[in-house]
Amino acid sequence: MCAVGAKSILSSLGLMGVAKRIRAAIKRPVRLLLNRLIWLVTRLNGGGYTDFYERMMDHRARYGSPLGKSAAEVTGHPDEPRRRFALDWFIARGWITPTTKFLDYGCGNAAAGINFIRYLGAGKYTGADISSGSLERAVAWVVKIGLAAKLPHFIHLPGGSMSGFGGRVFDLIYAQDVVTHMPPENIKALLAKMVLHMHKGSVFLLTYTHAGDDCEYQGDLVNWHHNARFFMGAVVGLPLACEEVPEWTKAGYKLGHVSRMVRFRLRP
Repeated sequence: MCAVGAKSILSSLGLMGVAKRIRAAIKRPVRLLLNRLIWLVTRLNGGGYTDFYERMMDHRARYGSPLGKSAAEVTGHPDEPRRRFALDWFIARGWITPTTKFLDYGCGNAAAGINFIRYLGAGKYTGADISSGSLERAVAWVVKIGLAAKLPHFIHLPGGSMSGFGGRVFDLIYAQDVVTHMPPENIKALLAKMVLHMHKGSVFLLTYTHAGDDCEYQGDLVNWHHNARFFMGAVVGLPLACEEVPEWTKAGYKLGHVSRMVRFRLRP
């Protein structure tokens, strides 16, 4: 029976509300179970957390979330306000222009990245992600919306490797809600690698979910909370300076979501 038919029957029986409550109650346990199964398969094949996350995101990009959004719905739409928020915010502050060489690190399906591609000049946008499935959807978005002439470049980061960047350097690097899914040691490795793709005028902006104390490992295996103190400590020994961007916290990127931002630059 198709989903539309099932919804029609439940509605006619007055059970739609009950069905929604049941689905809401079991959605997270089912998602957690699926994540644990993917984690188990990954570990049995000798992989670690990064391999697990890559496999999980590929599954999500191709099949959607269990009892939740379809693969197409997971992508979202570029014209949603939250997908345009960062670009509008950066433009208002003069942090980005059409000539900026921009790296969208952890671009996923590029639902937000499409807005940067529209704004930037041809060849100025680079999107990178650990999930090849997500990048397939990103390329599909570019074609669907008719932005191929903007020559966006997408790079797969298997296992978190940045070898695909070659010698590229960027003016502005943005990682939106990427480290929210990375353990501390992976973030430190990311910062060390990113130094190689920055010049003296580069800015690296990174958003994270705030934790009041130490980093917090969540029960669904993939959500991490950090704080500014962690990032300040993570650059010790690296040629990077780190500072908070307090105005982002007040900007309301996601209502009810404690999103904060730090900014990295190469030390003089």
